[in-house]
Formats: sequence, structure tokens, C-alpha cells
Amino acid sequence: MTAQEITLQIEEHFGSAWKGSGDGFKAGDPKTAVTGIATAWTPTFDVLRQAVKAKQNLIIAMHGPYWATEGGGGGGGRGRTSARITGAAPAAAARPAARPANPPPALVVESTELYGDKKKFIQDNGLVIWRFNENWQSLPGQHRLRGLAAALGWQGKEDAAATELIAPVGGAVYSVPASSLGDFSGGIKRRRGLRAMRVLGDPSAKIARVALRPGYLLTPDAIRLVRNTKVDAVVCGETCEWEAFPYFEDWVTAGMGKAFIMLGYAVSEDPGAEAMATWLKQLLPTQNISAVACGEPFQVAKV
Repeated sequence: MTAQEITLQIEEHFGSAWKGSGDGFKAGDPKTAVTGIATAWTPTFDVLRQAVKAKQNLIIAMHGPYWATEGGGGGGGRGRTSARITGAAPAAAARPAARPANPPPALVVESTELYGDKKKFIQDNGLVIWRFNENWQSLPGQHRLRGLAAALGWQGKEDAAATELIAPVGGAVYSVPASSLGDFSGGIKRRRGLRAMRVLGDPSAKIARVALRPGYLLTPDAIRLVRNTKVDAVVCGETCEWEAFPYFEDWVTAGMGKAFIMLGYAVSEDPGAEAMATWLKQLLPTQNISAVACGEPFQVAKV
């Protein structure tokens, strides 16, 4: 089967529910015969190398390969790539027409040496990259979230009523065995083999109820996670230090909550890539499918 035929089969599974979002082909020839499928959070150079080694030339990932050039709301329909970001102000008459002011992000990225090297690697190895993000997240069952919860060992601990309050922002509430924040965060670190997890709160604070949300967290969603859920802690992938992080810092300082933990974006999304591989195996049972973990990219600086 070609990459086009496989991805059409995925889209047809959704039927009319398929979203015309930024999902779609981001690199490679859709007519390429598929030798295997690798799922990943994002197709880093390392992920691509691992896929080549495993003879998997179709990479189905939650992001495209070129950092800032894809996104929701563009093209990405059946067999198409997303629309290039445009909208720069017209260049002044005195400026050369070949170099517009404030070039769009796609043009900036495509002018870099790294873009050229990565594009060449994809072409030389016959790889095809298909973004599967908004539609993956829209599936019933919250596979991305449940994959992370399972990786943390929290199956069967979900508070269904509280989860219903925060399900619209992709979160769930779990009742975990009561322990100190130090023991709780240490357990997560050991279970996932983490190096650079970040923890906010008193290490002696008792943790028994946790809101979990993979990926990047914005302030409105942060507020939703703790409103009426009575959680002691929030665990997420990542948030900006000048956005949701100060909200959680004040939440803890005010005594409304006890802790906030950032696992790291890749760490929080890798289990979702595993869940994606499992889901695809059911839909495409004859294909060679496995997940490639991006892994934790950071080290703790030793001084």
C-alpha cells in the first residue's frame, strides 16, 4: 500500500467527523510504497534515523518535521499539505521585491541550513511524514491522556465525576495513594526515568488528588483544571514561565493547591505516540507499526 492509501483509510475511519485542520502530508511523496509505519510525538532527526533503521518509511506524528511551518486551520485535507503561513505586510516601494519585510515563518525556516539538511535526509531515505494531531485528539476515549496515565501507573484511579469537569481541556483527575510531594514526584521520576522534571511546592506537602494533562498548558486551561476539582497537584507536560506557571505559583502560595509538576513536553507526549501505534494496529493489522519515543532531551546542569 502507498502512504496515500493508508492515510485515506485512516481518514475514512473518521468519515464526516474528519477535521479539515493542519493534519496531512508534510514531507515526502504520498505515492511511496510503505515498508512500515513509525508513530511519534514529533519527527526529530533522531526519530527519523530510528525509523530508517527499523525500515519504517511512513512517519505518522503529531507535528510536522519543520518546526514552525505547520499548524491547525490551514490545509491538510485529503492528500494535501497544510497551507503555507502568509500574511506579511506588503514591502515598501523602495525595498527590493525579492526580500519582503518580515518574511513569513515558513520562508525564514526554509532559508536555514538545518532545513536543507533535514529535507535532504527525508528525500534520500524515501520518508513520508503525515501529521495526525487534531483528528487524533478528537477521537473518543482520550487516547493521548490515557496513554500518559497508564505510563504513570494510574489506571483505575480516575475520578470520573471530576474528570467530566475538565475533559473539555484534555485533562483528568486521579486519586493516588497519599504521599508527600517528595515521594510522589520521586516515584514519577523513577517510573519514567526522568532527569529534568520540574516541581513546584513543599516536598512535605501531602498529595492525594492530581489533575493530569499532557502537552502544553495555557492559562485558561490551567484555571479550568483546578476549578471545583479539589486537586492537590497538577501534572502537565509544559507551560510558559510567564503564563500558566505564575498562576500555579500563586495557587500554591495562596494555599489553594499544593504542587505543580512539569514532566517535559516530549515526556508527556511519548505515551500518546505509543497509544497511537496501538490504535493504528487495530485499524491496519497487516502493517509493521511501532512507536518511536522522542525521549527526554534535557540534562540537569552540574556545577
